[in-house]
Amino acid sequence: GNAGNRRHRFITGLWLDRGGRLWLGTGGGLAWFDPTTQSLHDGPAAGPVMAMLDTKDGRVLVATNEGLCRFDGTSLSPPLRTGPIRRLARDEGGGVWAVG
Repeated sequence: GNAGNRRHRFITGLWLDRGGRLWLGTGGGLAWFDPTTQSLHDGPAAGPVMAMLDTKDGRVLVATNEGLCRFDGTSLSPPLRTGPIRRLARDEGGGVWAVG
């Protein structure tokens, strides 16, 4: 990918997944650094991405100004919940909390 492009000028969120990939929420969408290949990858353009969190099925929940979306490694789903989402957290029981 070309994660060095202008849409990734501002980092708005960081998250380290269980596999050691560093995810970057940026002003223009999603990007991630894969330590295995030492490469930076572009995700889909999504406007500002504020937070990320993994799901049990290996997808990534993505908090944006448009709502809560799911990234499957290729594409971003339409918002599962609309409205700005700023933070994501997982509780002790595995439930996911989204804060607008």
